[in-house]
Amino acid sequence: MFVKAKETSLLDSYVPHHVRYYMMIFMSMFILFIAWFNRQQFHQLQVLETSANNIREALKDTILRLHSVMKASMLSDTIGAPIIVSWITYVQLYWDSAFVWDHRLLILAGITLSSIPIIYFIARQGQYGKYGGHLNELQQCLSELSSAASENEKT
Repeated sequence: MFVKAKETSLLDSYVPHHVRYYMMIFMSMFILFIAWFNRQQFHQLQVLETSANNIREALKDTILRLHSVMKASMLSDTIGAPIIVSWITYVQLYWDSAFVWDHRLLILAGITLSSIPIIYFIARQGQYGKYGGHLNELQQCLSELSSAASENEKT
């Protein structure tokens, strides 16, 4: 009823027994290595998935810091440049005489006050020209991260 297996097989005639033993050990080690490698890759994906919130928060923080740097630079330009403009105007108006309360003071105040919006506009354009591209890229990355996170939450 049962068929008795042959004592020797074709493999026995070509490959000695101890070589098959080492091959089994090698293949077992190889399978263990592949399993360990896959586990490491899965672990890295889990770490990346959990750190996606940290990346999102870091991007938000970077965008806020970039905005504050831009605002501080615009504010310093808007305050500092009219002081320099008023000083240069004062030197030009009162070059040959002492300071007196006359029409030259109105010219000085007019030039200083009219330079504030012009300098603010120039400083704003300069800051957005300098950092605007980077800011848009960061905001685009943040929106992509948010959309990817919302898609992951749906599934």
